[in-house]
Amino acid sequence: MLKNLLDVMQDLYDQGAPVPKIAFYTNTDSGSTMEYIYDRYYKTGAPDRHPDLWFNWRSKPLIIGVSSQASTAVSNFFTIKESQWPTKAPKNNGFPWIDFLRPQQVYNDNGQKEIMTVSPAQNSGSLLFIDNAFFGLPNTWGRGYHNGTHDNSLDAVNSGYNFIEQWNNAIAQDPLIVFITGWNEWMAGIWDGIGNRKVNSYDAATMAYSRDIQPMKDGFKDNYYMLLAKYIRQYKGYNAMPVPSADKTVTINTDFSRWIFT
Repeated sequence: MLKNLLDVMQDLYDQGAPVPKIAFYTNTDSGSTMEYIYDRYYKTGAPDRHPDLWFNWRSKPLIIGVSSQASTAVSNFFTIKESQWPTKAPKNNGFPWIDFLRPQQVYNDNGQKEIMTVSPAQNSGSLLFIDNAFFGLPNTWGRGYHNGTHDNSLDAVNSGYNFIEQWNNAIAQDPLIVFITGWNEWMAGIWDGIGNRKVNSYDAATMAYSRDIQPMKDGFKDNYYMLLAKYIRQYKGYNAMPVPSADKTVTINTDFSRWIFT
């Protein structure tokens, strides 16, 4: 599936489309996983090598993992950022995928604000979204959380108040990278429960307690996608909207000069 995606993206790139750049995030068995990724996608002669699609950082392709497990070839080829789990103490050179502190913290590199995370919701504390969704334990922040209050009303959830708070904090700090979690974890998994809990769910329990930005048919529809576009534009900067030209009447069947608007 990834091969097909890369082939499609390469084709779009060759046509001049502004395609996204790709980097890999590893953690479990990081050393062997980074080695496989290097052999498959990056090294000279790799079967699915697409340099046009690489996300580069500090003059090299970026990969996130455990640098102490990396081979010499991997260490020399990549800029390695340390995988930063939200339950672990901040690491030097860490790259978080989500943050359980509020407001979310800034990860620095040599004193420079480098990375922050933004997500529609955060499953903090026990890591289980199901704790708040089904058991009322206030150690997670749902989509409607704002101003220090858990708000699971439909209006708050659909409006993305938590997402907005996270974005506003990131934009105020202005780091070099904002890492957004996530797009589509609808089927993140259900596990056997603990104690009197029948089931456990980490990344997606209910609409209010999930981290998906991907539009849905009902519920929040494309609200989170539109918020994502709005705040990316605000974070990166954008040109002013063009001013529309004055109204003009065009007579049909005349030369095309009448169709030119300035």
